[in-house]
Amino acid sequence: MKGFCVALGLFDCVHKGHRKVLEEAVSIAEGNDLTAAAVTFDDESLGLLHKTQIYNLSTRKLLMQSVGIKEIFAYRFDEKLKKVAAIDFLKELARKGAKHFVFGCDYSCGSDRKTGKQVAKICNEIGVKSTIVPVLMIDGEKISSSRISKLLLDGNINAANAMLGQPFFISGTVIHGREVGRKMGFPTANVSYDGFTPKFGVYKTITCFDGKIYAGLTNIGSKPTFGIEAPSIENTLIGFDGDLYGKVLSIKFIGFLRPLIKFDSMDKLKLQIQKDMEDAKC
Repeated sequence: MKGFCVALGLFDCVHKGHRKVLEEAVSIAEGNDLTAAAVTFDDESLGLLHKTQIYNLSTRKLLMQSVGIKEIFAYRFDEKLKKVAAIDFLKELARKGAKHFVFGCDYSCGSDRKTGKQVAKICNEIGVKSTIVPVLMIDGEKISSSRISKLLLDGNINAANAMLGQPFFISGTVIHGREVGRKMGFPTANVSYDGFTPKFGVYKTITCFDGKIYAGLTNIGSKPTFGIEAPSIENTLIGFDGDLYGKVLSIKFIGFLRPLIKFDSMDKLKLQIQKDMEDAKC
């Protein structure tokens, strides 16, 4: 059986810094006849670790696999694992076939929270090779999941996307809604989604489904003009005329256009939507 080159980390949103670690593991695996693998934690564990979950485990797996990771060890951060020291955790992975570990210099491992060179020293002691990947910076700022989460919650999509290394996206199934947009002449797709969302507002987005790509708008939040407080996600596709019910849409966020506004009349709302549509085409 082939051994593994294992990327160590939370990989809670697979941002640009995470990708650098994963890509290094893939490169080492390919050059040494190993299988590229990664360690992460399940969705419940991220909550226990007080981490904002930008992407769920299934999405994180897809993102890691897109880089070239072939095997993913997803752990549950339970009471037993909380007490496991770094050396014991790494030994367990070695027993599974780990021959080389790759991790960032700020990676923290085990109940004793060993980091960087300390982890490398343990690897040497147990006979497993290791590679430390430097922290990745953008404009002098460290890329981190917490920073990306804050940027998204502030509506700063451009800065968040720069740190992610690709547009932030959500995926959901189109369901029946109140058809408010359709009655106004702007049909929208109501998307069922219960994951992390950025700041409420109107966004320029790109939507993918069935191998097709459409520019458009996505409204996240309430509908103040109609007195509807319940938050929802409504997607408008430019140039699309058809039935989307039951379709799974992947929505990529490109830019924040404006906050939610309560308009005095339907005519003013229609004019604003027309302007939003033009802005989304740019």
